Amino acid sequence: MCLNEIILSDSLRQELLMPFVTRLAGSVDTPDVEMVRVALIVQQTVAAILPEALARAGYEWEAERCRSVDTIEDAIVAVKHLCGRNWYARGPHLIGLINTINLAVEDFVAHRAVDAAQYAGTAIADVAEIIVSIGGDGAKRAADNTYRQGAAILDAALKIGRQAHILPTEVVAQRLQSVKRLALVHQQSVVAA
Repeated sequence: MCLNEIILSDSLRQELLMPFVTRLAGSVDTPDVEMVRVALIVQQTVAAILPEALARAGYEWEAERCRSVDTIEDAIVAVKHLCGRNWYARGPHLIGLINTINLAVEDFVAHRAVDAAQYAGTAIADVAEIIVSIGGDGAKRAADNTYRQGAAILDAALKIGRQAHILPTEVVAQRLQSVKRLALVHQQSVVAA
């Protein structure tokens, strides 16, 4: 849901998230399994997504440290190290990113799986924003790839534990169109009243 809210491009959102619509209902598992899923999400966000923003901002050493993260414990240590740096002189985007990923780690440690996953999703958006704000060759493509990596992380997390009964994409698309039509009819009747 977080990725749905943060991906601004309708076509990219449709491309990346429609496959998950068919897989979510019925996939909720025990709290322990949900924590394993979110551990993967946080660890992979630190190891695979943060390095792009850090490297583009000129912090290759920090980027390499994040790339070397293999476990959730490594991710926690890497994020705490990043929090120990003075990012205020380095710009508001990096401050926001570091604060957001730190909140994901803190929520993970406190066993708040949903909050940790949401903050990890927000960190993905922060990375995409940093890439675009720095600019340069291929910035837009690199930002879009950040969201693709986020979708791949979500895919891997959903392969852990209980699997949902997958509906055919056509059925989901038809149901979504029906809901949109009903919402439009409702909106028009409210406006007319």
